[in-house]
Amino acid sequence: MTSPEYPSPLRRLADFYLRLNLMQRMHFNAIVVFIVFVAARVVSGLNEVTLSLLRVAVVLWTLAVARDLLQLYKQMYATLAGKGVILVLFSLCTTLAISIAGQVVNDVTGVEPSKFPNATAILSIFTIPFIFSLIMGVLFFVIMLAVPLIGFYYLGVDDSLKKVILPVNAKAPTMAWPKVTRVTQFVSVGFYCAFIYGMSHHIINGYASFMTRFGADFIYTFETYAKSPCVIPAGTRAVLLDDDHILQAKAVGEEKIFTLGRCHYRTDTEKKS
Repeated sequence: MTSPEYPSPLRRLADFYLRLNLMQRMHFNAIVVFIVFVAARVVSGLNEVTLSLLRVAVVLWTLAVARDLLQLYKQMYATLAGKGVILVLFSLCTTLAISIAGQVVNDVTGVEPSKFPNATAILSIFTIPFIFSLIMGVLFFVIMLAVPLIGFYYLGVDDSLKKVILPVNAKAPTMAWPKVTRVTQFVSVGFYCAFIYGMSHHIINGYASFMTRFGADFIYTFETYAKSPCVIPAGTRAVLLDDDHILQAKAVGEEKIFTLGRCHYRTDTEKKS
């Protein structure tokens, strides 16, 4: 069975596409859809069709960048030094998450976050978007500084010299157009980080308000109690911070108000009543 004959430009495009590996095809597909989106926007402006094309382009771009970053993670994890770098980064992110959560707890209650370990632990999970946005910003800055060096390394350095500079790259690449591909990968990841970092600024303030409301509701519901050894007004919840101080919480509509005060212990008669 003979293959169908295509016009010469289509045949060359098909041959070009078939020479690409999976990673190259993912980036190529994203670029093609984005070009179609730009052309459609010039012709018809912004509408549901062009916005759908933009969404498809962003999804394809995200998948391509995610695969590149996953491949980089695997390559780093395969070496001892890479494992150490990953461990340090995870430790920094964990510490930063707990610190941000502690600031939210302190902003809500006015006391040390160590008094509310459960709320701090839960809120630290909700800090992932903040940390992700920060990582995207740092990656964009680092990649933009490194792109000239990377471009010179892949496009301007002889292959024999590369083996001296980085012996790990002595193995010949199996992909087509490896130099252009590597530079394209770095530029793509850099612009994607800038895209995510820029988009996050449009929602970060609203998300911070959501975290504050969630923290107040969580502490009110799960970290304070309706009964206390101290005298508290009716309809108020409280938690004993130490022998002398108490944190009172009261719901006023959807808002939770926390007040720090001294504990006046109830007498035996008050306890029985």
